Amino acid sequence: MITRKEFLVISSASALAAIGFLSGCSPDPRKTEQGSAASNTSAPAPDGKQEPKTSTASKTAVVCFSATGNTWSIARKLADAKEADLIRVEAEDPYTEDDLNYDKNCRANAEQDEGSARPGIAGGAPDLRVYDVIFLGYPIWWGRAPRIVLTLLESVDLAGKRVAPFCTSGESGIAGSLGELKAAAPSATWLDGKRFEAGASSSEIAQWVGKTE
Repeated sequence: MITRKEFLVISSASALAAIGFLSGCSPDPRKTEQGSAASNTSAPAPDGKQEPKTSTASKTAVVCFSATGNTWSIARKLADAKEADLIRVEAEDPYTEDDLNYDKNCRANAEQDEGSARPGIAGGAPDLRVYDVIFLGYPIWWGRAPRIVLTLLESVDLAGKRVAPFCTSGESGIAGSLGELKAAAPSATWLDGKRFEAGASSSEIAQWVGKTE
């Protein structure tokens, strides 16, 4: 004869077995909607802006401002090497070709000359709270980072985060841009930066990434 205690044990075991069977037969919604975690990559938006990945597993982000696309090219290769989320910072008032005509009194020159200039960011500053490591990319304008990069740094909390700056330029190195960046985000841990030429190879970028780990 089955006692009441034995019946409860048998019933519980049967219920667990049934749940396990149904779980094995049901498709994983994460795989049916967006693929497995390993294949979840960022897709470029129609305007060429690559959106951040939806996966919360990544703790590294490549955040980049690029007016002409040169630095963005480096950022994309870096994100691939690091398997990081890729976030593009764009100006609220987009820069035109005339704005970047450095031989004239253009907008870019005027902003660099005005220490308090803080161009707006389209859509506001990105949310970087979930990231532990941030690769920060920008072009060099007259020896310094564009003022919009300071807008970004002064708009987010980077306390306890490791920030690795990288830049593109025709001739100038990255050293002259670092003082303002560190002053704008003093609570971050700043890693050694790197200047790249616009056509830097993936292997060169990956080599530098390895040194930051």
